[in-house]
Amino acid sequence: MKKLTHILISTLVFVLFSTVSAQTPRVFWIKAFSPGSSDLNDPQVDKAALAMLDELMQDLKIEVTFLGAADNKSWKMKGEYVHKDISEAWNDAKSLSRARALRARYGRGNVGITHESIAGVKVIWTKNENYITKLNQLEKENEHLRHEISEVKSDLKDLAHEAGTNGKNGHTTSESNLNVNLQAGLWTWQTGSNGGILSPYLASSITIRNASFHIRGGVTPWHASTRQGNKSESFIYFGARYLKSDNFGFTLGVYRGWEFFTTTDDWLFKTTGISAGVVINKGIIELNPALTFANLSSLDYESKWRFGVTLGVGLNIKNILSK
Repeated sequence: MKKLTHILISTLVFVLFSTVSAQTPRVFWIKAFSPGSSDLNDPQVDKAALAMLDELMQDLKIEVTFLGAADNKSWKMKGEYVHKDISEAWNDAKSLSRARALRARYGRGNVGITHESIAGVKVIWTKNENYITKLNQLEKENEHLRHEISEVKSDLKDLAHEAGTNGKNGHTTSESNLNVNLQAGLWTWQTGSNGGILSPYLASSITIRNASFHIRGGVTPWHASTRQGNKSESFIYFGARYLKSDNFGFTLGVYRGWEFFTTTDDWLFKTTGISAGVVINKGIIELNPALTFANLSSLDYESKWRFGVTLGVGLNIKNILSK
């Protein structure tokens, strides 16, 4: 690389002092920028070539075009490689920014891009007055290219808004404004020695973006035999969720539960309370632990308030069917 740099500097010196009046356009490079950088103070930039360009630009008769070249690398967004077309558009944008940096340095010159695999700026200069027409045409073509790059960036913003990625399986899933899901599982509420409920349930939920509204309820298909009769348990729950991500969120809801005689439907105890907890979604399986504060009424004692816990373990029917 150093040998090539010395050869390039020698060529520039010869061009500057021996052939400045020639009609054929002269070409040299300002390189090499760090990946993605357009800073002329970048420590990797060829300072010798930049100094030669400074001397050349002192001649106001020189017509010059700066063609930026990028690193031709694949770019990432949120840890994932973006589409090839988007990556190419970003490389073009970075190429153009390098050319513009040189034009800003001297206050003149045409800018464009080149797809040569060199991280730098290609400098084309001449004293041929007829070359101005060709450069103007090139500037118009580059203006059209900048417009296309702007459209790609706009499409990229729309893509980021409308789509998300699934990190584990690499699939792309569209974000839906409305999602309905069904669930089946087991729900339990416990409050120490003051009673408890254990029941299977069915649930339905409506999700709008990161908010979700749930209703679930169940009754035990089994019963406990006592001297007074067979006993069963049931409950109903209404709640809302705020989803921090696809796998985690917070829940807040109200519930009512009973223990009753199956033959007469007379209750032995009942409870009404509020619950607050978290939801952990593992795709097919969902866990919903929560703390509760509830009012208890029983045939054995008057109503009283007690803290307790609930735990719901459910199977997401929609996810099971999609497997």
